[in-house]
Amino acid sequence: MLERTILTRWPVERWSHLTVVVGCSGGADSTALLVALHRLCPPTTTLVVAHFNHKLRGAESEADASFVRNLAERLELQLIEGNTTEAQLVDEASLRAIRYQFLERTALQLGARYVAVGHHADDQVETVLHNLFRGAGLSGLRGMSAFRDLGQDLVLARPMIDAWREDVINFLKSHRQSFRSDSSNAGEVYTRNRIRNRLLPIIQEHYGRDVRFAVANAADLLSDVFIDVDLQSKRWSSDNLVNVNKQQFKVPYLTSASPAWHIIQQAIVHEYHRRGWSLGGYNRGHWQALQAFLNSKGASAIASLSMLPDHVTVRMTSDGFVFERTPTKDVVPPAVRAAELD
Repeated sequence: MLERTILTRWPVERWSHLTVVVGCSGGADSTALLVALHRLCPPTTTLVVAHFNHKLRGAESEADASFVRNLAERLELQLIEGNTTEAQLVDEASLRAIRYQFLERTALQLGARYVAVGHHADDQVETVLHNLFRGAGLSGLRGMSAFRDLGQDLVLARPMIDAWREDVINFLKSHRQSFRSDSSNAGEVYTRNRIRNRLLPIIQEHYGRDVRFAVANAADLLSDVFIDVDLQSKRWSSDNLVNVNKQQFKVPYLTSASPAWHIIQQAIVHEYHRRGWSLGGYNRGHWQALQAFLNSKGASAIASLSMLPDHVTVRMTSDGFVFERTPTKDVVPPAVRAAELD
């Protein structure tokens, strides 16, 4: 079942004759992905296992790394390992950004075409709900894309995005494949854990288990709509956004002829991605304030908007609005920031 789902989304001919880096934490999802891809992999494809040790759980983290080493050895696959210099308690977005940075760097060093990760349909549901509650726009409400261009001929692939968690577990059981369990998943430090462990069970109790399918279906529909919005936003961005310098870009005054706000918003999102600016701290209040500011005119309008996350200020000029990010020491490279929203 799982293998068939993967092939429907990602036919072998799309990744044959190529190098694929498979992110593997040792957990059920990434272990199932690695084993399934190994079973499906044609002789012309090179699979490389990549494991990053955040060192947040002491001996448990080391046991995860050992598990992945043994699995890669049994499958006769090359293993690339990365780790932090010391255990650091950081937020979800930062952990994800660090991990993606390692995966992308590994893939580029190996000349890989794809980085494959083990997100599945339940992850999609949790992502959509998480983005909804923090006030995300259309891009966030469509959830995670099955494929995402990371630049430099590198693509992030989520071949299991249509499979449910029970499909993953059943696959592992059928092949008698063990996996590691992350004890931190049971805690409530991270938002996604609270959604998974508390919110979804309550919703399912009142509306039935199929609520997951409703959320996933809504994400699919929004994804189709997003394709058109994305194209329009890129055209508008190309014609209107002005690159001032590395830390600044300019948006013209909006007029009655300007497109709808969600198109302009997506154009700004693209520009943030291109520059490596973070969108992780943005919520609906930030976007509403920004929309109101960009629509303001006249002497009564405020001169600048300085409440935006990631040290971004927007100020009014004679011919538009300048977005400026104050440089900080903790800037993460553009490739990492681009992956952060997913």
